[in-house]
Amino acid sequence: MSEYLQDSDVNSKLNFLTEIEKLKEVYRGNAVLSGNRNENSAEHTWHTVMMAWLLSDRFEVKEVDQLRIFKMLLVHDIVEIDHGDQNVFLRVAAQDEKEKACAARVFGLLPEVDNEELHGLWAEFESQATTEARYAKAIDAMQPLLNHYVTGDERYNELNLTRSMVIEKKQFIRAISQNLWEITIALIDLSVKKGLYENHQENDGVRN
Repeated sequence: MSEYLQDSDVNSKLNFLTEIEKLKEVYRGNAVLSGNRNENSAEHTWHTVMMAWLLSDRFEVKEVDQLRIFKMLLVHDIVEIDHGDQNVFLRVAAQDEKEKACAARVFGLLPEVDNEELHGLWAEFESQATTEARYAKAIDAMQPLLNHYVTGDERYNELNLTRSMVIEKKQFIRAISQNLWEITIALIDLSVKKGLYENHQENDGVRN
């Protein structure tokens, strides 16, 4: 830890802010628009906050705390600093424990009151116990679909993903919001049309 200032409270916050700079070097599977490199988790976080803001008018539940949603999205991937981002189709249970340990370490850099708030927001997102957390989770799952549709290469499908496989992973959105689910299905079908996912004739049971 660095001693930026003699004010211990501010110093702790600056150390936390320095530590989360590492999120800019955690790279995800999807590319940026130019295709020159992959998107990093800090960029993903920014994009989810913008999506949450701009699609909030499509969310059927109007009495929600939007600021709380934005805060959850700002902290939700900080736990990737120690062990990186894991593709949702390859994720293993051990990643959850690693992220819990990272959360304790990184949020623990903050003064106690801030630690409690930020760590609590991260835990709320993970537990999906509130309407705000469920909306934030839906947006977090939708952003990669938009990003992949825009930047994806139809010649590259390393995991041999099909429409049904993607729908299975995103199915939880339907229980959160029918409007967001319709957008999700539209993005998936656009990606199929572009050639990013196979359109096998499996019976996924979901058309809209």
